[in-house]
Amino acid sequence: MKIPDKAKQSVRQMQEHLRGKGLHLTEEQVFQKLVEYEMIDVFGNPTPFALENGYVETI
Repeated sequence: MKIPDKAKQSVRQMQEHLRGKGLHLTEEQVFQKLVEYEMIDVFGNPTPFALENGYVETI
């Protein structure tokens, strides 16, 4: 799955955060998990769930 340009910064930030916790995932894996857990949609937009719960402010 191709990562939309607007999501790349958020994906990289999450990837670095996870690396700090000892988890080494590719950007593609991080993007897929963010979509799976409804943090962002497949277009890289934050979901209402993520916004309402304060997980994401903006992308």
